[in-house]
Amino acid sequence: MKKLILLSFVFVIVSCETPVETPPLVIPEFGYIVVNEGVYGQNNSSITFYDVNTGLATNNVFSGANSGNPLGDTANDLDVFGSTAYIAVDNSNKIEIVDLNTYKSKGIIDMGPGGSPRELVVTSSKTGFVTSLLSNKVHKLDLINKSIVWSAETGAYPEGITQSAGKIFVANSGFGASNTLSVFDTLNGNKISDIQIGFNPRVLVNRNDGYIYAVCTGVYDGIGKGGVYKINTSTLVSVDSVLIDGNPGEACFTDSHLLVTNSLGVFRIEPDNMSIETEAIISASTVNPIYGIIYALAYDPVEKLILAGNPKDFIQNGEIIKFDLNGKKTGSFDTGLNPGTIAVYKKKF
Repeated sequence: MKKLILLSFVFVIVSCETPVETPPLVIPEFGYIVVNEGVYGQNNSSITFYDVNTGLATNNVFSGANSGNPLGDTANDLDVFGSTAYIAVDNSNKIEIVDLNTYKSKGIIDMGPGGSPRELVVTSSKTGFVTSLLSNKVHKLDLINKSIVWSAETGAYPEGITQSAGKIFVANSGFGASNTLSVFDTLNGNKISDIQIGFNPRVLVNRNDGYIYAVCTGVYDGIGKGGVYKINTSTLVSVDSVLIDGNPGEACFTDSHLLVTNSLGVFRIEPDNMSIETEAIISASTVNPIYGIIYALAYDPVEKLILAGNPKDFIQNGEIIKFDLNGKKTGSFDTGLNPGTIAVYKKKF
């Protein structure tokens, strides 16, 4: 999560660090955790850790710390609470719990056959929530006992999830056919509301400012008209929006702006008035010259860097490319196969 940019007499060195293949002996306190999805059905998801201070990227840190055991099949999401990571591994129907001091497994939460955990949010050392893509449910998790507390019916194919004001918000993607957010009481799972927005809501971004921001990817029709919707978490009303072509997808906040990707690149949105800049600050072809796909997006608030995931051709190992806030490439590091989630980890900011 995330250098002051000097405007004169600065030489920017673009570098690409090659990862080592064994886990570090000492786990650094500041770096990037990258969850690599692997290929569906091949049980080859993995974790890359990048040490910001040394510039060293290490692949396969999970398997290296766990006697060669793989992370699982199609790891989709990661959330960190304290020094513990919770990873949704979709096709393995589990949530893997990882000690970030050692990268050893602390156990799993078994979601059962067809559990398909998609995205998750951890709200305390004891509690988390996860969407179940194929069963159309959201689950409250007991992280201590590694169990499910309650389950509630969502809309079709739920993906993004976040928590605010005692409520859980779930994006019902419908694989392009749905246009709602479902809202639940965190205590008992009772549904409070369905909020109608654009089609194919997939990503929810929470700035903790009384609003959440829902990225709707839209339908896959060549135009890909989607948008970003600003939701008041108290009134449960969509108060503003901006329409975006090119199937918008990944999103994150910098210190002052919301960044969102589409088929052209990374665009900057002013969250107060939901206005979008007309030119991409980072071109999609700069990140991925093959397909123009930006597979993951995150922001480092310490180093003031934008981090973009490049899956390359989806069959070779990928990379994370680092950009300053003006969109200038400052470096990169190699990852595992299909880097889909980036978390900036620092024990103490």
